[in-house]
Amino acid sequence: MSESGPAPAAARAVAARPRAWMAATALALAAAVVFAVLYFRRPVEEKPAIRFPVFAPEKTVFGGSLALSPDGRYLAFRLNLQDGGAVYAIRPLDSLAARVLPGAEEAVWAFWSPDSRFLGFYGGGKLKKVDVTGGPAQSLTDSPAGGGGSWNRQGVILFARGYSGGLFRVPAEGGAPAPVTDLDASQQDSGHLWPRFLPDGRHFLFLVRSLRPERQGIHLGSLDSKQTRRVIQADSMLEYAPPRDGRAGHVLFVREGTLMAQPFDERKMAVAGQPFPVAEQVGYVQTHGGAFFAVSAAGVLAYRSAGAVNTNLVWFDRIGKSLDTPGPPSDY
Repeated sequence: MSESGPAPAAARAVAARPRAWMAATALALAAAVVFAVLYFRRPVEEKPAIRFPVFAPEKTVFGGSLALSPDGRYLAFRLNLQDGGAVYAIRPLDSLAARVLPGAEEAVWAFWSPDSRFLGFYGGGKLKKVDVTGGPAQSLTDSPAGGGGSWNRQGVILFARGYSGGLFRVPAEGGAPAPVTDLDASQQDSGHLWPRFLPDGRHFLFLVRSLRPERQGIHLGSLDSKQTRRVIQADSMLEYAPPRDGRAGHVLFVREGTLMAQPFDERKMAVAGQPFPVAEQVGYVQTHGGAFFAVSAAGVLAYRSAGAVNTNLVWFDRIGKSLDTPGPPSDY
């Protein structure tokens, strides 16, 4: 993904002409937003799910992950521009227009603060945050792009510094990172990624990638201990939908392109039922398990409908004419 900043005209193009959201675009992003995410387990009085697609504005395509604010009001996403630049935008779910977020043009794998005011993200070799109501981005600590983050109500950000190490914590105001998990060489761990705090703010779920199938999966960890245990066999990032209306929470993850949900009991810190499908053909990156879906504590789910993310390598001449494709589409 390019990290160059947007031109002012590009920003105006995103903010203007709300009807562009409903127009067909070069890349059809089917981001279906489902209200009452706990329709996963139908309530006694069945409430119909509300679904609608979100399209990229004209002359842009979606790039990177999605992020839903905890209050369920805002969807944040990266937009790649035709000129190679990029912007990061926020769209209120009760509006047809998006707003470009200054200072976050380079953002990848963004995540929200629990009060829905800040976005944390990776960019320019740093972990950063930006106030969505305005103001410049603030660097929190050094970190290469990737790996995911989560922000608890006690002001702790849990994040992965790249795709091949353990998890770290840093104060939400910035500072020196401290290790939280260590790769287990005896288990052939290759990375601890995509952490998500549970509602108590101390326990969290995260993905362990390992060469051992019996080790790889979604693990339970704690800020108070480096001991972890696997709770779900999976190879993708995860999101957690907390309990609502007396029902269990749900862990969401992608399995072979299908978005799955599995009930989770926070009291026992264990799964409480079998996984079941929620959506098909959800975008997924095989190399590090990143996936294109998000869920909010308010019961909203968003996802990008696509297969595994494959791209083409293309030869161009000096004037930009396409000459040849040196190989088949793949997860380059």
